[in-house]
Amino acid sequence: VFTSLNDTISEITGKKDFIPVLEIASFDRVISLATMIGVADIVILTLLGTIGAFLYNVVASLVGGVHVTLTDD
Repeated sequence: VFTSLNDTISEITGKKDFIPVLEIASFDRVISLATMIGVADIVILTLLGTIGAFLYNVVASLVGGVHVTLTDD
């Protein structure tokens, strides 16, 4: 699969001296990138959830909306 992809890229670009796809998509690089994206995703979604909850509470206080309380049964 990677050999045919390399051949297709070389036909399209007309270059023979490029970095092969298999070297770019090595296991270590893919795992490192997936880990970095996962950590960034956790941080960003936590921040967005906090900001969203804050904005919801502010708007609910201003317009007299429904107050939601979460409890443990």
